[in-house]
Amino acid sequence: MPAKRKIQKEDILKASISIISREGLNALNARKLAKKLGCSTQPLFYIYENMDDLKKDVIDEIVKIFDREVLKSETGPLEYRDIGINYIRFAKEEPELFKLMFNNDMNEEAFDFINLFHSANKIFETISKQTGMSNENAKQFHLRMWLYVNGIASLVAHQTVEFNDEEIVDLLKDQYVSMLLYEVKKGNVTADDIKISAETLKKQGQVAKEADNPTMDANFQRAAELVNVPDDIILDMYNKLRPNRSTKKELILMAQELLQKYNAPHCAKLVLEAAEIYEKRGILR
Repeated sequence: MPAKRKIQKEDILKASISIISREGLNALNARKLAKKLGCSTQPLFYIYENMDDLKKDVIDEIVKIFDREVLKSETGPLEYRDIGINYIRFAKEEPELFKLMFNNDMNEEAFDFINLFHSANKIFETISKQTGMSNENAKQFHLRMWLYVNGIASLVAHQTVEFNDEEIVDLLKDQYVSMLLYEVKKGNVTADDIKISAETLKKQGQVAKEADNPTMDANFQRAAELVNVPDDIILDMYNKLRPNRSTKKELILMAQELLQKYNAPHCAKLVLEAAEIYEKRGILR
């Protein structure tokens, strides 16, 4: 008969988290834990002096799991929006684990948003990269955003409200834009800092395409191309596309410039189509 596998600390933590996830912290006791591990209580107290010591390690392990979930991205480079969505999704999918992290009796750092998560610095870096804020301003920005996100997550974890992923995205987008504009007014962010990336616009276009909305997809593709076009060229393009402002030749030359100099084929195609339509309608200069 093969010898029984020795119970390791990792086994105890994994089994403990499984029990808490399904039944809550109050359900965790030595007898139930031993039963789940298929052993007596002796191995538990060989590794841990008491259940309180075990629970401290359990909380630390839950925070590590939370960190991994919050910082994951399924669509490419991590964006700040992903962090908020993942945060609320964790509260929705693992309400008992989420509530335990913010149990002030169990976790001394429950309301210290800087030290609670091992991922804090990574989050600040993500904000700085996306907005151009200093690390200190990013920290303050995240604190205000965290109060909002954590409020929603807490309501979700306690089943006070229920949101689907689309609703969560809309809530966070509105708050993010509002707070970002506030930072702009304070001078912590410049207009150049908050320009959206071409890659992000292309991803949004792909989403529109998959949702069977080719018109929206085309708009996003053109917007992605314009990210790398100077503002004065975009303004000139806007003015020339107004009725009775350009000749057909001027529009064709503009299309060539967009295609050859700025690698913007979708925008070039739009200008050429406009030239043909304007000619038919008699609204060229």
